[in-house]
Amino acid sequence: MKIAVVNNNVEQSLKLAEQFRILCLKNRLQLDDKNPDVVVTIGGDGTLLSAFHRYAHMLDKVRFVGVHTGHLGFYTDWRDYELEDLVASLLKDKGESVSYPLLDVKVTYQGQKEPSHFLSLNESTMKRIDGTMVCDVFIKDELFERFRGDGMCISTPTGSTGYNKSVGGAVIHPRLEALQLTEIAPINNRVFRILGSPLIVARDEWIRIKPLTTEGFVLTIDQLTSSEKNITELTYSIAKERIHFARYRHTHFWSRVEDAFIGAKKNMKFSWSYDLPTSLQVKSFLKTKGISRSLLAKIKFHGGKIEVNETEVTVRYLLKSKDTVQVTIPDEAPHETTVPIDIPIDIVYEDEHYLVVNKPYGVASVPSQVHPEGTMANRVKGYYVRQNYADQVIHIVTRLDRDTTGLMLFAKHGYAHALMDTKLRAKEITKKYTALIGGQLNKAEHGFIDAPIARTTDSIITRRAHDSGKEALTEYWIKGSFPQATLVDIQLHTGRTHQIRVHFAHIGHPLMGDDLYGGEKNTWITRQALHCRELNFSHPFTNEQINLELNYPEDITQWLHQHEQQEVNS
Repeated sequence: MKIAVVNNNVEQSLKLAEQFRILCLKNRLQLDDKNPDVVVTIGGDGTLLSAFHRYAHMLDKVRFVGVHTGHLGFYTDWRDYELEDLVASLLKDKGESVSYPLLDVKVTYQGQKEPSHFLSLNESTMKRIDGTMVCDVFIKDELFERFRGDGMCISTPTGSTGYNKSVGGAVIHPRLEALQLTEIAPINNRVFRILGSPLIVARDEWIRIKPLTTEGFVLTIDQLTSSEKNITELTYSIAKERIHFARYRHTHFWSRVEDAFIGAKKNMKFSWSYDLPTSLQVKSFLKTKGISRSLLAKIKFHGGKIEVNETEVTVRYLLKSKDTVQVTIPDEAPHETTVPIDIPIDIVYEDEHYLVVNKPYGVASVPSQVHPEGTMANRVKGYYVRQNYADQVIHIVTRLDRDTTGLMLFAKHGYAHALMDTKLRAKEITKKYTALIGGQLNKAEHGFIDAPIARTTDSIITRRAHDSGKEALTEYWIKGSFPQATLVDIQLHTGRTHQIRVHFAHIGHPLMGDDLYGGEKNTWITRQALHCRELNFSHPFTNEQINLELNYPEDITQWLHQHEQQEVNS
């Protein structure tokens, strides 16, 4: 099979296109931009429109597949994190396709014997540059009306959701092979009478527009625009050609319409291909994808569904090789206990699955009896409400102590949280901290603190290093030495409460400002000088490596600036 790849020039699309080409070559799929069997577009619906016009001369030979880098469009069925699944579908390709009607546009110029011929996937418009456009409209060669207004839009059923809709046209299902005429800002009064509503014309009919003047028109065909002179006639009809899309998966047309324009239901959908030669129950397969029993119950009882090859099934359904499994996960009901507050958050990274923020000091991660509101959970909830996100439940993946600053990871839905929790347990998420510890650490530049951590006997808050506790391992690197303090980078290999603070207090070097564990405050440092500076993980949905890094917070930066002349050479 020969594959052509068309992408826009956005950085993300360029990167994904290169990844896709590499995947094709690894799987022995031939790349051929001149004579492809399948054209894969990466970007969005606009990119697919460009590809359509590039390959309009060979529509009888090619099929199209669209990959979207933002959200699913009307022509793009695949997301940017599904490239491997798309390649798997290409390898299993049987030539199946779904086709949509196209618009045939014939433009006749003054003195021209034969009209110029164009194809449109979405729509064609004709407008006057200045003044009122006056033209006679014929349907199947019979005069229907004399139009006066800004212009006219003629669209295909798939194009009916685009510009046509914005000027008052109807949305038509692609199975209805019809074309639609929608008037743009028509003049309709006692003197000039016109229909004033969209007009839908059957496949065996056509629309002819004859302007009364031949000068000063703008003609558009999809995203292509040209200023025209000497146009005497335009004829629109359903083309004999059709566009074909490779049918690896299909999103129902009305689902696309609802998602694009209404958005009341934002249930997330995930699809996978089943490629094993032996049969397997759906629930066992979904377990390998990180979907738990509790999530399956939520899917079953709260508005989700499981489909195999577009047919709804139960979890006991036996999968066969080459089946396509799609899971719809319902939106989560909001937690009334987490009150949204309108305080801005410092966003470091965000996509549809995860949010990473830079937490300031003095702010707790989650509400408690001591800090019932004003926490990071409340602030993020306020952000979700302002953004009108469908899922507004707060899922904290990595939390920080109240006076620790830095990177904090949130999952934006329960499935994303479950997948990231799996990575946490497998130690596949790397967090690195920076701290100022009291005194000079007279040890090697790189070392470990290996000491179990237990509760103290007289407090439910503090912890101590004690043999009765749980295993705890902290790794550190010395980055700067000063007479009063040492700057260290730290990585945790276990996740005990207050681990960094307890371990450095245990070896006689409590964190500067950490008065709970013996650290001293000063003019610049009035809280524990601990900052989560780096966060690294492989994205569970895209497999992209996410590497995030912050600068030092203001208080540590000021302390270093005041003491940089005193740094001790190590």
